[in-house]
Amino acid sequence: MATAFLGYVLPYGQIFFALHFVLPFVLAALVIMHLIALHASAGSGNPLGVSGNYDRLPFAPYFIFKDLITIFLFIIGLSVFVFFAPNVLGDIMPFTDLSRSRGLQFRPLSKIAFYIFLANFLILMQLGAKHVESPFIELGQVSTVLYFSHFLIIVPLVSLLENSLIDLHTSHKNA
Repeated sequence: MATAFLGYVLPYGQIFFALHFVLPFVLAALVIMHLIALHASAGSGNPLGVSGNYDRLPFAPYFIFKDLITIFLFIIGLSVFVFFAPNVLGDIMPFTDLSRSRGLQFRPLSKIAFYIFLANFLILMQLGAKHVESPFIELGQVSTVLYFSHFLIIVPLVSLLENSLIDLHTSHKNA
């Protein structure tokens, strides 16, 4: 999370870029130190609860092999994207200004839906601190239904309506 946060604050200075660059290597070093320190001689940590050492699995050949299979499968999956479809995982930011989708400043109905969602979220946040009593239970149920209906019903309907209005406006303008 620190690496991701430092990636967001890159415009604020070179030290954040240096930390953003170095922290993944520090994390990889910590993982290797963890593998060396805890799993070199301790075995599997006795996950089955057996009492004797005879039934325990050593970490070295078995768990390393299992982890290497996972790593190789990840590398193969990543290589498929990198070598055969390089634009699938990237290529979004340069085309943002060419996109048909606009921000909320161009969509007044979405602004209204967002502020209703924000008010509903604040109500739910306050209701979480209240006692479980009669008026708060019903208000919480209604607010919860509104919260989830915002994502499942309101946003898709408002988007369809606004896109239809934008298409109607552009077709009327071009005709």
